[in-house]
Amino acid sequence: MPIPTKAKWQEYKTLYGIPDGLNSGVKMGDCFQTWITNETAMRRAHNYEGCLKEIEKLVVAMASYAKILKAAPANKFKGKTPSEQQANYNGANNKFKEIFGEVSRAKATYVNLAKPLLGVQIALTKAETKLKSLKATSPQEAWQTFYSQEFRGINLPLKQLEAINTDPGIKRGIIGFKSHANLLNNMLANGGKFNGSEAFGTAHTALALLSGEVGRK
Repeated sequence: MPIPTKAKWQEYKTLYGIPDGLNSGVKMGDCFQTWITNETAMRRAHNYEGCLKEIEKLVVAMASYAKILKAAPANKFKGKTPSEQQANYNGANNKFKEIFGEVSRAKATYVNLAKPLLGVQIALTKAETKLKSLKATSPQEAWQTFYSQEFRGINLPLKQLEAINTDPGIKRGIIGFKSHANLLNNMLANGGKFNGSEAFGTAHTALALLSGEVGRK
């Protein structure tokens, strides 16, 4: 779901009967609209550092609002009966969690774009942790999920890093990772017999080659 405009947030407030004045210091509708307006202009100018700073402000505002929303009495929400009020209280909190999740994903994207080395390191650590949960005997479907989520998760910041990088060590790491990532992709796309041991070794090598260069910068 997209991050809501001020008007859309007002629709949610009306739908669930979210009471006004929950937090006098945070006007969420204005916060959402400011982000949308600023992101459009800054992204067009490729100002990813600016986008990251702006969305970090939004994250802080949402974290504050989320605590107040959760602590609000259910009987302050729309509803003719306590059960209806509780349902709207739950709906409002769940909707806000959904929006917060979308904002968190957007922030991760701008970390990748504004700070590609940090983005690669974060994605790399996540992939290394996930790899520890896999085994040579894990089904091919599990390896396909691993590749599509973790290796592709590395690719966005890696592409940005590759475009600005002048470090020969990082260049070696990127070349090594991409080479072995392609090997793993071919293994998974192959219609023949899948070899989990080879997949595990290839994935491990790909991550190790990249980690050996970017993990220590």
